Amino acid sequence: MEAPETFHSQGKDLVSMPSVETDEFLSQSTLKSGFKSVHRGVAAPHPLERSLKQYDEKVFNMRMNMLRSHQGMFAPLQMRMELNTAEKGARRLPCLHSSHLARETLLGSDITLSPKDIFNDPSQSEVMGDPHIMAEHQAGLKFL
Repeated sequence: MEAPETFHSQGKDLVSMPSVETDEFLSQSTLKSGFKSVHRGVAAPHPLERSLKQYDEKVFNMRMNMLRSHQGMFAPLQMRMELNTAEKGARRLPCLHSSHLARETLLGSDITLSPKDIFNDPSQSEVMGDPHIMAEHQAGLKFL
């Protein structure tokens, strides 16, 4: 358990509150903070797990280094500018899904099929909001 925080009330007494969500018996409240991860408490993460999380970034950096060595310094800069334009350039209403086809084409991931392509279909999303309210929220006019 983490160190408790101390609160002053009217300068008279000190109240000590634990910083972790606990119930009256000082046990962790599962309803408030969720289930504890058994995997983290039992074993250290596998080295391959960290490597797989950084795989896409490493491949992208290798491609940029290869472009720099073959075509010069301007090629990676142009690729990053095109990626930035593809990510931020096409504005849509927040309720409409974007396939990010331009970004996938630039990264070369449009020709591969991964579980993300099958199980992450936004057209089957369970969340749908009012387009007018979502657009006002995106523009900063209204808070949800």
